Amino acid sequence: MCNFFKRTFHHPPRGRAATGPDRGQAGPLVCMAKVRHSHPLLFCVLVFMRHENDPCPFIAQGRWDGGILERSEGEFGFGYDPVFGVASHHCSAAQLSLEVKNSLSHRGKALALLKHALFETSVV
Repeated sequence: MCNFFKRTFHHPPRGRAATGPDRGQAGPLVCMAKVRHSHPLLFCVLVFMRHENDPCPFIAQGRWDGGILERSEGEFGFGYDPVFGVASHHCSAAQLSLEVKNSLSHRGKALALLKHALFETSVV
């Protein structure tokens, strides 16, 4: 699994930014200030292999387009959810219910595709 945030901001900042009022998100917000106008993408790729030499594994990919918010919003989720903007719902990922987040997120989409493929081919 790979996403824009983890790849770009793998190491959180140290010092004052990491000890601000939002602790968990203050550091990433400082880092992201320079790329605020970029278009973050989250990707998830799931692979199901029937055995270690499976010549045709099931591969499912999910993608979630978003934006970087100016401040942390929401109490749910983890990681960058409070600063990952979801334009279709005009909120952060941390403000979405679990059901809605799973239908929109890169992980939820990849899992739904994999589940569909496995049931369609009677693997499960």
